[in-house]
Amino acid sequence: MTEVFNCPTNTKRSNQAAKSVLKSIDRLTS
Repeated sequence: MTEVFNCPTNTKRSNQAAKSVLKSIDRLTS
């Protein structure tokens, strides 16, 4: 798990995925 977090490319992917999830949640809640 630490290796994945240490990789900058993987963190970028995870950040984008988290943002997309947050956007979808905002659409559902609003």
